[in-house]
Amino acid sequence: MKVSVIVPALNEEPLIERALLSVVNQQAQAEVVVVDGGSRDNTVGLARNYARVITERRGRGRQMNLGAQYSSGDVLVFLHADTELKPGYFEEISKALEDPSVVGGCAPLTFDSFHSVLWLYSRFTMMKFWLFHYGDGAVFVRRRVFEDLQGFREMPIMEDLDFLRRLRRVGRTVLLRTPVVTSARRFRKGGMVRNQARNMFIVSSFYLGVPPSQLARWYPDVRE
Repeated sequence: MKVSVIVPALNEEPLIERALLSVVNQQAQAEVVVVDGGSRDNTVGLARNYARVITERRGRGRQMNLGAQYSSGDVLVFLHADTELKPGYFEEISKALEDPSVVGGCAPLTFDSFHSVLWLYSRFTMMKFWLFHYGDGAVFVRRRVFEDLQGFREMPIMEDLDFLRRLRRVGRTVLLRTPVVTSARRFRKGGMVRNQARNMFIVSSFYLGVPPSQLARWYPDVRE
């Protein structure tokens, strides 16, 4: 099994090196492709130390689709630039994909900061209920399935929920045991309770049919 890790990035200088190190330090090796959306900081310079870097217009769905096109693995992992893999991640997805009915899945979350709200949120992501899983959980998918689904839709927000919803319709998805570690920067900037309430409102609105273009107005950029 050859794994390709696609990392969409935009102005992620403070965090991207940690994310990429978490990939290259895995026991099993993987191809790494960073797709930069026009960073104005040193994101690209740092990424070139660990990965092939290509550029694309800003838009996470568009960036991840291009990264998939430029990769060669038969399993694709989409890793956010503010998220780190724990050791053994590739071995765990390899074991999950031994079952031919499994088309992909994701990992639960932990955060790089402690707060009771974050702890509770991370516990919810360890449940197998679909509503608690998003793109920051390092989504993985068989390439043939990704191509059959025509990849991510180019949406300003919620491209991850849309993809996971379509993925579940075509086969079995799994939740890995080992969590990934993601940044709590959005919670630190927006307030723990306030940010979680906003997230729940946006996700609920998406499933009720509110256009992603409208939802994006309620989801500010917090890159440091």
